[in-house]
Amino acid sequence: MGFYRSVLPLVFALAASACQTQPPPEFHGRWRPVNRLPEKTQAIPLNPTYLFYATPVDGTLKALLTRWARDSGLQLRYGISTDFSLHAPVAQLHAVTVDDAVSQLSALYAEQGIAITTSTGAIAVDARPAAASN
Repeated sequence: MGFYRSVLPLVFALAASACQTQPPPEFHGRWRPVNRLPEKTQAIPLNPTYLFYATPVDGTLKALLTRWARDSGLQLRYGISTDFSLHAPVAQLHAVTVDDAVSQLSALYAEQGIAITTSTGAIAVDARPAAASN
């Protein structure tokens, strides 16, 4: 009987402390309640517009153009023997068409003496012709 008298308060203390657990955390982020439909319909584009832009993962001009060519179904003709790192102004480039993106990129890399163009079925990178000096 003495054993039960010493253990019984311990059991009550453990049971009382078990009732004081923390509540589960609230859900955050993009979630929707199940079995509920919205009040109004929303248009969901099946073919969203592709946006041509540079990411830090691209790293180099050739890697960026390789991704753009692959994503737009074009070939890449890289006709120079050097690659160039992407620099800060390239991060501002955002275009909806490959022609516009390549034109903007060509202007950004003109100082390096290269021309980036689009032609039938390809993105081409070539050395810019040297300006004639008098």
